[in-house]
Amino acid sequence: MTRFTNNKFPKSLNQQIERNFNYYWANDRIQYAINDKEYLESLPRKLRSKIMTQYLFTDLFKLFKKFFIVSSDSDERFLYDIAFGFMPRMFEATEEDQIIYDEEEEVPEMYFMTEGVVGIGFSLVANGILNKKYHIAIKQKGV
Repeated sequence: MTRFTNNKFPKSLNQQIERNFNYYWANDRIQYAINDKEYLESLPRKLRSKIMTQYLFTDLFKLFKKFFIVSSDSDERFLYDIAFGFMPRMFEATEEDQIIYDEEEEVPEMYFMTEGVVGIGFSLVANGILNKKYHIAIKQKGV
């Protein structure tokens, strides 16, 4: 376990940073392909693709199969290419992580949730209803 200590930050922030990096390092599957990139690149393209799509990320591609439909070789190449962009993320039910994206905020990443609970909410401003919030909860179990 990595220890992150910075006396200028509150202890709770230090702990949150530490938990985030520990989660990332424990769940970063792409590190296996990148650590031995030369070896991976020496393999035939079809075998490289199978390693990424049917071994390292098979659970994601199966769990979200309607999103990742494969009907041709170019689709398989696409899945192989995007697999290098998959990065684990963890959001906690803390005040800081309560809102991942706010209204009209630029969205630089797409999330594929494999476990946890997420709420989608909005405020109604047009009719003068400022304090009412509506949400739906989506529950997803891990693979």
